[in-house]
Amino acid sequence: MKKNGLFFTVSIFLIAIFSQGIVYVAAENKKLGFIDKAGKIAIEAKYDQVFPFSEGVALVQIDNEWKLIDKSGSIVNKPVSSYSPPLEYPYPPGQEDDPNPEWIDGKIGYRNKAGQVVIKPEFDDALPFCEGLALVSKTDTNYGYIDRAGKVVIDLQYLTQDIGDFGPMLSSFYEGLAIVCTGEIFDKKCGFIDKTGKFVIQPQFDSISPFSEDLAIFSVNDKYGAIDKSGNIVIKPEFDIMESFFEGLAPVEVGGKWGFIDKTGKVVIKPAYESAKCFSEELAAVRINKQFGFIDKKGNMIIEPKFDYVGSFKEGLAVFGQD
Repeated sequence: MKKNGLFFTVSIFLIAIFSQGIVYVAAENKKLGFIDKAGKIAIEAKYDQVFPFSEGVALVQIDNEWKLIDKSGSIVNKPVSSYSPPLEYPYPPGQEDDPNPEWIDGKIGYRNKAGQVVIKPEFDDALPFCEGLALVSKTDTNYGYIDRAGKVVIDLQYLTQDIGDFGPMLSSFYEGLAIVCTGEIFDKKCGFIDKTGKFVIQPQFDSISPFSEDLAIFSVNDKYGAIDKSGNIVIKPEFDIMESFFEGLAPVEVGGKWGFIDKTGKVVIKPAYESAKCFSEELAAVRINKQFGFIDKKGNMIIEPKFDYVGSFKEGLAVFGQD
């Protein structure tokens, strides 16, 4: 939640869902809408920013206003804060009574639902609570964790990954584990700690993802592989780029082309695409000749590539963008 970043310019509610990386933002002269699984336009492209459908509604921005819409494109008369995004990584949103971080007199503290300051403002960076702990920093570099009472329970001693404003979010706790890094800013290694601050997977990776389907993607010397929750390497680091596993498959880049592997590391869809997204609802977006379409898990083209941009399918609809 850095003051000069995206997080400071939006509400606490939008902080939580922007940080998951699932917002779709229209490029210049482009608008966003939704297509169905037949590739037909279900909701015309007229929005500037869009979050995918979840529980029957999507969060959209039009004319600088955020609104909720249903699957017919009609406005839903509910507060935007009622939207619950389909998180790419299943981070819990925290407890209903968790205090929220907020800038107060030049520092970040936490207020409860009644607006009372319950954790004094003393942090330069701070994130919402996950599993009872919140990531905080007083120096913008050394991070640790506080409990709901504001007590430091894991010393402010760790670095986070280099992914801009979103890097620290990967250090929130999920299923009892959090990613942290040690070493120097330009020469760090990453691993996983538990809620006592003990390393359960030693810091040995240049970068690492949260666990998805029991595997975490890591990089060493610019090559990507995967480990299990015991820290065992189950897929050797031999891919140029590798994304997380969803629905049993992961996108990989080899020699400038993208395909898919299974959890043994076997290539099941030959690298032949300019880019590829993770599978969702049995379909994955791929790009050919600068246009996106969708394939199934056998590599069959289900929706022909004809869109400038697409997101993943959620509840039967996917975001698309066109000039």
